[in-house]
Amino acid sequence: MKKNYSLDKKRIYSLFLGILTVAISLIICSASTSVSTSIETREYFIVNAKTNEAITPVSTGVNSNAYLSKFKKSGLQKWTITKKVAKLKSGKTSTSYTIMNSASAFYLRPYFVPDNHGAIISSLDNNSIFTIDGEAKECVIKSRAMGGDAMYGRRENPSNEVWFADVEEENDSFKWKLISAK
Repeated sequence: MKKNYSLDKKRIYSLFLGILTVAISLIICSASTSVSTSIETREYFIVNAKTNEAITPVSTGVNSNAYLSKFKKSGLQKWTITKKVAKLKSGKTSTSYTIMNSASAFYLRPYFVPDNHGAIISSLDNNSIFTIDGEAKECVIKSRAMGGDAMYGRRENPSNEVWFADVEEENDSFKWKLISAK
């Protein structure tokens, strides 16, 4: 006796929907895991992956610009990254970070002037909140106040400034290494 293994249209449709649901769930889970939760509160040197230069403020004064300079492990190049975890009404958690210059106690943030989105150090406020995608060995640091624009090393003669812009995934100027300062 010959067995009939054919599926009717309803079963095929149900099977297709089940596979599609699993695939979408996997995509959503993999996308949401790109945001780092493993970077803990501590002192780091923030080094650009492309230039191997460290973020360094011009001085310890308020509203000082932040530039890239030769990575020397100097006191001005130390940053305290503080992890903040908030529980949302939905029950999920939101992880964000502040980045404080250890020498000045001022916070890294974007400078909001038309055609100038450079990084400065200033008092703590809502403009000083970041997300960090990736891990300490290679990450992208994004400003919440700028809608997710990422920090990058901008090469302009004669200086190398730190700016914020839309992420260019293949551009290593947007990638940073967080090197423990301890």
